[in-house]
Amino acid sequence: MIVTLSFNSITYASFPITEDKSTQEIIVDNQKLSQDHHITNKSGNYQSGLSNAVISLCCGIIGLLVYPILFAPASIIFGILGLKSASSRRQRNLALTGLILGFIQLLYVVFVLIPYLLLN
Repeated sequence: MIVTLSFNSITYASFPITEDKSTQEIIVDNQKLSQDHHITNKSGNYQSGLSNAVISLCCGIIGLLVYPILFAPASIIFGILGLKSASSRRQRNLALTGLILGFIQLLYVVFVLIPYLLLN
């Protein structure tokens, strides 16, 4: 069965849908659409890869502005978690960007901030 979503004669999406009667889940493009209509990733966690990737990126950006010593480890940790649970290229790119920003902050803390504080 092919489902086409259209509003005002404009077609937005067309994709095949199969329905699993035993668990009452709908499978769309090899991803399960559960009862409450949240798309889950391959591991079954609801958008955990996207959440970790966005947190990593936010920590990376905030760490560039204030407190890199606090936000660098958070950005690195969430970046690694985001890379492991990423189910799309977009999630992987967000997590990788946060991870890179975290490492840049870590290098800044180790080679600039700590020697400056020790010498003064």
